[in-house]
Amino acid sequence: MSEDQKNKYMVSLQKESQSEANKNKGKPGFCPNCGAYVGAFTRCSVCRAKMPHSTKLKIIQIASILGVIFGLVMIGIYAQQDPAPNVSIADIGRTYSNANISIEGKITDVGFYQADDFSWRMLILTVSDVVGWGSIEVKIFTETVDELIQTRNIPVVGDYCEIRGSIYIKGSDMYLNLESSSYLKLYRITEFPTNGEPINAIEFYDVYEEHIGERVYVNGTVEYVNSEYFFFYINTNHTNDLRVSISDYVRLFSPWISLNVIAGEIVEVKGTLGEYAEGIPEILPSSENDIKIVGWED
Repeated sequence: MSEDQKNKYMVSLQKESQSEANKNKGKPGFCPNCGAYVGAFTRCSVCRAKMPHSTKLKIIQIASILGVIFGLVMIGIYAQQDPAPNVSIADIGRTYSNANISIEGKITDVGFYQADDFSWRMLILTVSDVVGWGSIEVKIFTETVDELIQTRNIPVVGDYCEIRGSIYIKGSDMYLNLESSSYLKLYRITEFPTNGEPINAIEFYDVYEEHIGERVYVNGTVEYVNSEYFFFYINTNHTNDLRVSISDYVRLFSPWISLNVIAGEIVEVKGTLGEYAEGIPEILPSSENDIKIVGWED
């Protein structure tokens, strides 16, 4: 092909292209100036003309960004709320498997378990409905136990509590799994059955069975101390003994605790009342602060 033929061919192509561009002018997605295809871009890549739909696109883009921000804000607000429904312990059954729920009740037992090599530890709380219709175990595993130790959030027998967790059911095994220390709220009784006065002497043995599981306040003279196993006996009327025991789980939260009492001292003790053996009541203090030396027997 000669040079002249090539030039005529190029001119012909340009005319066809221009003609096609002219046909496309004003069509959606094409440049109204030169007719080139623009698509969703806001400016033509050929003549750099601004597209009339660019304003609408910006509005859509801004609206989309605002929509995403609003959605994130709503998710944040929802996350701060408690999505776990409050369920009566007596009503918990298989339909709640894997569900997140909240319960309220009273801690009636605390078990502490730990590996010989200290690689894991676990607390098991027995929580009962205040009205006594139902109870459930709440298991707290190593990581959450360590969180509780760091915050000194000590669950003890007799505490009222609010707990949020997930229900685990497999076969006959059912428990509530506490996954964060922030999901455990404890309420400790400060009012005592005797209006703030210690239960003493024969009066104590007349009423103690009525107050098992409650926080009580007693005083008496130390008779015997076993520092190795963290318990001691006091008598309240020179005839009856009362056992005071520092539980394993209390020592877990206060590893530095020691029994700084000796026989002959008069002590005041606050704690949860239980029964160590038939006819022998037992006080379970929640910390070393529940034991106070007030004098010496003459």
